[in-house]
Amino acid sequence: MTEKSNSFLNAYMDVIIRLRWLVIIASFLGIATLATGIRHLELQQNYRMFFGPNNPQLAAFDALEAVYTKVDNNIYVIHNMEFGKTTA
Repeated sequence: MTEKSNSFLNAYMDVIIRLRWLVIIASFLGIATLATGIRHLELQQNYRMFFGPNNPQLAAFDALEAVYTKVDNNIYVIHNMEFGKTTA
């Protein structure tokens, strides 16, 4: 670091330490203010929202699911890498 940026960092840290309670309270108030918007968050896990109602690919996919089945499964595989090793 250069001397100028080092002195700026030291001055900045001195202000933070001197006004530590104000910084802590301001941080909590900022977090509380931002947290008020969390009630407007929602998670959409439906991929159909990306397609229009008359999308031919979506219609073909719906027809495929009507004949067979809807598969929305997750598979988690845990594999021991040393399982197949042989010792000489």
